This record gives sequence, C-alpha cells and structure tokens, in this order.
Amino acid sequence: MLHLKQAFRGLQKNKLFSTFNIFGFAIGFTVCIIIALYVYRESNVNAFFPDAKRSFRLKEADNNNTHFDVAILPILKDRFPEIEKMAPMVYLADEDFNITIKVGDKFMVASEMMSTNNDFFDLTGIDILVSSSGKPFAEKNSVILTKSAAMKVFGDYNVIGEPVSFFGIDFTVSAIADDIPSTATFGADIYLNDEYTEVGFAQNCHNNDCYLIREIYFSVRKGTDIEALTRKMNDHFPDNRTKIESVTLQPVKSIYFSEPGEFISHKAGNRKMVWIFITIAALTLFMSLFNYVNYTISKQLQTLKQMGIRMAAGADRVQIFRYYLVEVCLSVFIAFGLALLFTAISLPLAEQLFQVELDIAWLLQPSMLAIAALLLLVVILLSAWFPVSLISRSNITSLLGKTHKHIKASALSKVMTVAQLIISIVLLSSLLLISKQLDFVKTANYGFKTEQLMRINLPDEYTNFSVVKETFSKLPFITDLSLTSHSPGSGWSRSGAENEEGEEIYINTMRVDADFVNTFQIELLEGRDGEESDINKSVLITETTLKQLGWDDFEGQKLWDYDVIGIVNEFQYNSMHSLIGPVAFMYSDRYYSALNVRLLPDNFGEQLSQMEKAWKQTGIEQPFQFQFYNDYYNKLYKKEELEAKALSLFSIVAFIITCLGLLAQIIQVTERRVKEIGIRKINGATVVEVIQLLNREFVIAVVVSFVIAAPVSYYLIQQWLTGFAYKTALSWWVFALAGLAALLITLVTVSWQSWRAATRNPVEALRYE
Repeated sequence: MLHLKQAFRGLQKNKLFSTFNIFGFAIGFTVCIIIALYVYRESNVNAFFPDAKRSFRLKEADNNNTHFDVAILPILKDRFPEIEKMAPMVYLADEDFNITIKVGDKFMVASEMMSTNNDFFDLTGIDILVSSSGKPFAEKNSVILTKSAAMKVFGDYNVIGEPVSFFGIDFTVSAIADDIPSTATFGADIYLNDEYTEVGFAQNCHNNDCYLIREIYFSVRKGTDIEALTRKMNDHFPDNRTKIESVTLQPVKSIYFSEPGEFISHKAGNRKMVWIFITIAALTLFMSLFNYVNYTISKQLQTLKQMGIRMAAGADRVQIFRYYLVEVCLSVFIAFGLALLFTAISLPLAEQLFQVELDIAWLLQPSMLAIAALLLLVVILLSAWFPVSLISRSNITSLLGKTHKHIKASALSKVMTVAQLIISIVLLSSLLLISKQLDFVKTANYGFKTEQLMRINLPDEYTNFSVVKETFSKLPFITDLSLTSHSPGSGWSRSGAENEEGEEIYINTMRVDADFVNTFQIELLEGRDGEESDINKSVLITETTLKQLGWDDFEGQKLWDYDVIGIVNEFQYNSMHSLIGPVAFMYSDRYYSALNVRLLPDNFGEQLSQMEKAWKQTGIEQPFQFQFYNDYYNKLYKKEELEAKALSLFSIVAFIITCLGLLAQIIQVTERRVKEIGIRKINGATVVEVIQLLNREFVIAVVVSFVIAAPVSYYLIQQWLTGFAYKTALSWWVFALAGLAALLITLVTVSWQSWRAATRNPVEALRYE
C-alpha cells in the first residue's frame, strides 16, 4: 500500500513525464488490440462450420485447381463411405458481375449467388429460418433467399412460394436461410438448386463436349484417418472429364490463406500481411516500452540521490524493483484502460481500414485473454527491470555524488532511439514503395485503353442486341460501341485446345462483335480486324496464345471451328498479380452480356441522363447498370490499397511514438549536460553552436538508423512484391526520401528543447558551483 501511495505521488509530481508515459503506452496498446482483433478474425475464417476439423474441400494435388466434373459427386459418395456430407458449390455472381433477379415488378441485384444442394446447409451449419417442406430445396426449380435479401426485396422474410425469375427462367422461393457469417470464404444472397443444370453456369468445353464444374466440400465421419482416406481416393479416384487423377483434402479453415484457383475462386486472405501487422503491433508496443524506459531514466537522473538514500538505508535490489513494479503497474493499467476506450471509439475506422467486421467482444475469448495477460506481464516486468538494473548496479557513492559517472543510461537510451528510428524508416520506406507499385499497376498497359470506356450490363435473357446497339449509337457523345459476352477480368469462359505437341491448354475466350477492336482500341499486330462477314467464323488470338499453341504463324490455322485471322497485342484480362494467359476473341452474334461504349470526355452527368433515357427506349425492364473499366481495374488492387492505408496509419503512429522518445532523449541529454552548456556559453558559445552540439548525436542516430533500415526495408518489400507478376523498380530515391523525412522530423522534435537549453541563463546552471 505504501508503494502504491508513493507511485500515485510520483505520477502527480511528474505530470509531464506521466502523461507522456501513459499516452505512449495507450497508443501502443490500442494498436496491439486492434491488430489482435484483426488477426483473430483472419485466423477463424470458416471456423463456424459445425465440424470444421472434419470438413474439407477437394483439391487437385499438384496445383491450386479446385474445380471438378460435377458428375463425380454421387460416385465419390458411394465409393468412399468415410464421407458424411457432401455439397457442390459454385459462384454465379460476384461484386463485378452481378445478376439481376426479377421479383414481381421489382428487380434485385445479386452481388453473390451460389449453386449448391441441400447438404450444404447441414455441412456449414447455416440455419434455415423458414421452409416450405422438410428440406431447403423443395423442388428442382426452388431457390433460397437469405434473410437480408428477403428483407431488402419484400420487406419481410415470410415469402415462401413467391415467384422470382432470372436467366429468363421462373423459380419459386422454397426457404429463407440465415445470412452467411462474415468470416466465410464464400457468400450468397440467393441459392440456386444445383440439380437445375439447365442454367449451365461454370462449364468447361473441349471439342464441343461441355460439362459443369464445381468445387466440392464435404465432411468425414468421426475417427476417419485423413491420410488413409487421401491415399484411398488417389488409388480409386473416378474417371472424369477434367482429367484429374491425384487429389488432396484441404481443411476448410486453411482455405482462406490458400491461393484461389484460376476459374473458381474464394475470398482469400494474405498470410504475409497478417504477419506484417503482427510485427507492426509488436514493434509499436516495444517502441512504447522504449519510451517508458527512456522517460523513467530521464526522471531518475533528477532523483538519483533519493535512490542513493534508499540504498544507504538498506534497500536492496528487490525492494527497489518492487517500488518500480508498482509504479509501472499503475501506469500500464491506466494506459490499458485508455486503450480499451480508444479501441471502442476507433473500431469503425479500423473496420473501414481492414474492410472486415471486428467485434471487441472477441477480447473475452480465452485465447485472447491469455495473450493479453502475458503481454501485460512482459511489458510490466521489462519496464520495471531496465531502470532498476541500471541504478542497482551503481554504488551508493556515485548515486549520492554529483557526476553519476557509472550510470550507463545514456548508451541504453541511444540504442532505444536508434531502434525506434529504424522501425519508423522501415515503415515509411515500405509505404512509399507500396504506393509506387500501386501507381505502376494502375497505370500499366492492360492491352486496351480503359479510360472513358464503360460497360453496360444487359439482361441475362436478352437477345435483341441490334436494338440496344442502334439506340445507343445515336448518342452524339459515344464514339464507339461493341457487344461482348464477358468483360475483362470478370466471368470469362475457358475452352480446351491441343497444341502442336498434343498437350491440352486452356484458353480464355470472349465472344465479340465486329466493332470490338476499334471500341477497346486494341493494337492489331498481324493479320486483319474482323468484319460482319467473320461473325461465327473467325477468331483473333494474342501472342501468348500463338506461342502456347506452338504455331510459328497464324496463317491458315483454325482454332476449334474458327479461322484465325489476326494477332493482337497481349491482353491482361486479370490483375497484375498473375501472368498474362492465352486469350481468344471469337466473332459471334450471340451470348452477349455487355454493351461497351467509349465516351467523349465531357459532362458525365448529362451523358448519364441521356443514356438512361436511351435505355428506357429499348424496352428493357432491368435497371440501368454500368461500370467504367478503369474503376474496375483499380478495384483489383483494393486489398493492397487497404494495406497501404493501414501502413500509412501505423507509420504515423510509429513516428508519434518516436517523437515522444526523441523528446525524452533530448530532455535527458540537456539535463545531463546542463553545466557543460552553461560553461560553453560563458566561454562565448552562441545559441546556434549549442543547438548544433545538442542535435549532433541525433543526426548521427538518424544516419546509423538509415544505414540499417534501408536493406531491411529492401528485403521486406521484395518479399511483398512476390505477390505480383509485374513489378516496379525499387528506386534508390525512395529510401533516400524516407531517410530525409526521418531526419527532418527528428530535427523538428529535438530542436525546440535544444533551443530552450541553449537560451537558458548559464548562471542558473552554475549558481551552486
């Protein structure tokens, strides 16, 4: 109790130091708590499966392909009795390729749609809230809405038996399902019965032999030996048109951090970024710890006689440690309470930053409580041990004397300051390089001009293409327009073809009309552009397609039943994370899903109004939906942009903590050298000379920090860039800019205190000498 009173008295007596200490710790704890919530969320994706430890996704053994011929599902269930529940899964929509659903006279846009079966709901534990029968899909043409989707469209979820239509087909709502948890690698607003194969979505074709492909999720019975089941599957895997012979069982909890397949993908996380944020949290906390130690040492340099008197009175190291331990505990617990408050306030900002839902109640999970307790214990012990170890190693005479030559506080403070500067420079230079990479990929050549090019979604069942194209061609601000079956980066089909060596390759295909090349402004390298006479007869291919097919020349070649009439420049249909693959543009007059228009750079508000009027003139009931291609490609790097924003925020936090540490260091320096400064001023030193003297060691610290931080940052950013197939150059000026910024911030922080010390009356420092 005595120590507690002394600790309170110490906090009140040194209000400035106490405020800096507690505020620094509160910032560090807040960053740690927010990142801990994010890491907990990322580590528990798909954990909501009732039998998550016994639930798997089937995966090809030699690559990350997860799509299989749907016809093998019943064979797998019969051949391997270890399988308990099995569900096919395929996305019928995503945020960039929406499907419009007609509900009475209303329209609903499904950003996520899934085709699956009845076992899916037992397998995942997603509750059926209301149903028309004992099973979710009552009939072949049944659909299931999520609770949110039903409320959005009907204003109620008691809508069993209501008709809905999409793809030009009528369906009936047979059940309402609970919303899929946000910690899932898949999502859906509406479920389609996978037995309704007439929709024909997600299919592979080879020599006009088309078949549906699905991801296959399943759970195994209790006690199943997974390794034995995997060997058994590989020994007796059924024949299939995807020609897969070797498989592996991927636990559902590991899917999130696995690389998505090329054709069917899932919501994916980034394990590297999780570890980066864990590292940032640890570094931020240790920077706060360094500051506390620096401030404590600075304060004790003013009260060393008090420590000497305690030791002279018989206090040993344990008693001194106990005194500091109580003081640290008080500061840390106040800081942790403030951090919880700061976390609650800043949680909406953190959710926006990470683009995930976070729940502060997760802190009450046993694993989180254990980590928090261990973290607080480590921080408290280290914070108390450092100053005590320095003081208790000194003899009583030095503590009661005037010079304190044996206190090695200065060296420790310098090391901590350098460590903080290294962290800050690494964060800042990494942020600058990530920003440079994002600028590189956003301004890269994707094979066509994305500016002023808009995609307008057409209804799934729409066939009167000439009417919509003719109507929009009359608008004066549209320079070119073209109909396509897909859009770059979204919903592409793939077809198999044999190359010259007899190997099968898969080519991404898009059906286009005769105005495609002009509208997209694609460079024609060889051959000719398509004409109306080429419809349903001819195809354009890219250089990569030509090489993978093993052809020396395209002249006289046929791809499937189409004549190859030309070679166009490389076409990046996806993001710069992946290498450019083979692409073929088939001239066709059917299966269009988009009208692509190139606009003049004019008043877009007026243009949009006229396009909406033109849309109504076509007689299409579906709402007018559009997206600019440059916006779409920018969204492909949303995850990296969020990472950059998070890194920028933590860089600011790191520099704030570093500045607090620098302030502690300069206060310690000026207190230690107050008499030296007084003597120098009496001997004629100017204010500028004194400021230069005090700032010199901080400039040296920045230089040393930069020399260490530059290669560390270079290595880290090289690792981050491995996620991109195409990378920016790592320019030297980026590292130099980070170093200069650190130097400027350091000088601004310490010069104020240096100026105060330099302008102080030397008589005050020497009056008792």
